[in-house]
Amino acid sequence: MVRILDDRMLSLQRQGRIGFYVPSKGEEACQVGSAMALEKRDWVFPAYREPGGALVRGLPLETIIA
Repeated sequence: MVRILDDRMLSLQRQGRIGFYVPSKGEEACQVGSAMALEKRDWVFPAYREPGGALVRGLPLETIIA
């Protein structure tokens, strides 16, 4: 899902439909793996290149791309 999101957002940016996007292709395993290792009480502060961690932690996709 993270790779699909990344590809779609990059495509939208190249079409001029969104203004700015920095791809995170190749970093998906790091994002998802590190988020899976956290406990429920741990805090996460995902940045613009870390949608995988946010998705694993339950952040809605709409919030991530907003």
